Amino acid sequence: MGESSSNKRLPLPEDASILTEDLVIEILSRLPYSSLCRFKCVSKSWLVLCSDPEIRKKSTQTLSGFFYMSISPTYTRQFTNLSGRGQPMVEPSFPILPNLPEVRFVDCSNGLLLCLDIISPSPGQNILEMEIYYIVCNPATHEWVMLPNIIERRGIYNRRLGFDPTVSPHFTVFLIVCKDYYHNDPVIGVEIYSSETGVWTYKESEWDNGTVVGNTSKSVFFDGVMHFTTSGSSLVTVDKEGKTWRKIPTPYQTLHTYIGVSQGHLYSAC
Repeated sequence: MGESSSNKRLPLPEDASILTEDLVIEILSRLPYSSLCRFKCVSKSWLVLCSDPEIRKKSTQTLSGFFYMSISPTYTRQFTNLSGRGQPMVEPSFPILPNLPEVRFVDCSNGLLLCLDIISPSPGQNILEMEIYYIVCNPATHEWVMLPNIIERRGIYNRRLGFDPTVSPHFTVFLIVCKDYYHNDPVIGVEIYSSETGVWTYKESEWDNGTVVGNTSKSVFFDGVMHFTTSGSSLVTVDKEGKTWRKIPTPYQTLHTYIGVSQGHLYSAC
């Protein structure tokens, strides 16, 4: 049997051997992730050390910039460096993506972006026959993948992306399916795409009847589970395989609250 990550001993580089293992881990976990990436180039032993999932999980994720939409004179994607100086680190027009008419940003997770392109039905076609393409891309590496086509079910309002490189190189896309096209309709199921299997899977909801996860609900992916705010006094969760569904009671309504992850812990703030 293999050792658990909590019991295994890390191969400390020779120049760090005068320190205890716990101290080295504590020091490295307080550094920005970008510094860990640079340290990997020092030697093979530093590569192994800085690649340890426990250190990566605790390391500080620094923000380099952010995307936003400008509305004047037209809706346009923009990217701003956090420093406020220099050319955008990422080309906001995304020339790396396939030539689709109108690519929209939908969600992001740890450096990956979920985009979609909707091609409206031709005159006389049913609205349910519209073509929808989902794309996941990495703006830093210019890599992208188009997901397999999926028949859109009625009432898909929430499209969310889950990715945690400290745990797995694979991502998961969640499409929350509501009873109808109205934003306050209850959830009836979820479509889940796994980049590991390359297929979509539909799971019927196991949350309480009447659970509403609207298009303004907040979400965060943590420990292989997607967490959503709701219209009631609770958070609801579903794991990346659609096997485990939970409802977490809260002392306040969560629809307009924020949830996130910091230093390996989930938090909610109203």
